[in-house]
Amino acid sequence: MTDISEIHALVAKSSTETNAGSRRFLDLDFDKLRGGYYTDFNLSEWMTKWAVRKKNDVVLEPSCGDGSFLEAVANRLVDLGASPAEIAKSLVGVEIIPNEVISARNRIRGRLGSRADTVVNEGDFFDWWQQPKRKLFDVVVGNPPFIRYQTFPEPHRSRAMAIMTQLGMKPNRLTNIWVPFVVAATASLKPGGRMALVCLLNFFKSHMRHNFGRFLLTVLTELTL
Repeated sequence: MTDISEIHALVAKSSTETNAGSRRFLDLDFDKLRGGYYTDFNLSEWMTKWAVRKKNDVVLEPSCGDGSFLEAVANRLVDLGASPAEIAKSLVGVEIIPNEVISARNRIRGRLGSRADTVVNEGDFFDWWQQPKRKLFDVVVGNPPFIRYQTFPEPHRSRAMAIMTQLGMKPNRLTNIWVPFVVAATASLKPGGRMALVCLLNFFKSHMRHNFGRFLLTVLTELTL
């Protein structure tokens, strides 16, 4: 089941650091790279409360940014009775921007201490997704980036398109990177899993007419907008 909401998102800018894994991204305008959308914490909490229902739920945030959803999930799991050690084993975040990785880890450090460093994985979500022995999740939450095909640099774009092809879809040069994020996230769910993602409603509806929509309707048992 997927719960996708339309929001007026907060736009934030951040300074960036350079390393080998993200240099291509740092040459781009930051808002274009991140899609220019950040999630208000109240919305993160509301979506997380719906999605996370048991203290042993295994949760993925595929584009965790500054950690809004990670903080909401950690708080929710504490409320459900999970210990910091249990949360660290069941919560996974992925983020490619180094400064955002630091922000996300710091955001959950109060709950998890040094374990926060293992929760947030620095790197390309599509590269992470293609790793062998990737586990499946009870819950996926987040706010995937809205990035035009032409803006998304290689090799990350080719990885994203390859995942879509692998899952039976036909991406093209009009494919916003939000689409393979959602596709890969959906394919990361266990049977009966739940997904709550932020989406611009008109954008989502326009893509439902194509193979993206057919994929979701084949995989998901219920879809709520």
